[in-house]
Amino acid sequence: MNSFVASNLVIEAIAIAIGKILPTAQVFSNRVPQGIIPGAFVVRLIGQTVGPAIGFVDLNDGNITPRRQLRKPSFEVRYYPESEETLRDSECRDVQELLIFALEQVTTVEGVLLTAEDIHAVITDGVLVMTLDYPYILEDIRHADPMETMEYNETGAQLVN
Repeated sequence: MNSFVASNLVIEAIAIAIGKILPTAQVFSNRVPQGIIPGAFVVRLIGQTVGPAIGFVDLNDGNITPRRQLRKPSFEVRYYPESEETLRDSECRDVQELLIFALEQVTTVEGVLLTAEDIHAVITDGVLVMTLDYPYILEDIRHADPMETMEYNETGAQLVN
């Protein structure tokens, strides 16, 4: 994948996927209102790892220079159930099953399809907490081959190497 995938675009894709399976649910990111809103989701970036994409290297002057980066942002999705306290865990388990399928693959508004890895879910104090990683490969343009230049004079344009 050569497209740049900003974390906010992934958060938006997650929110859209949640909206498809639970259209009346509120989904918050970044700024969360005070207090717990029953039936609401909170989506946030919790970390990211960056490293070279194995198998994509360029030999320049005897040095191995990574040409692509493997980025692996991690997201947290919290669900605050609507049920009374004795039924919260059951509701969370139901929502967890829906989310696993809905968030396994998400598409950004730019059309980039991302597949989740390392999906983990736990119910703590009556709240569902899921973590998901959406890895992608990013072309590292700092090491890209320079483009040819073109000069223009009275006789026309010419490529310069």
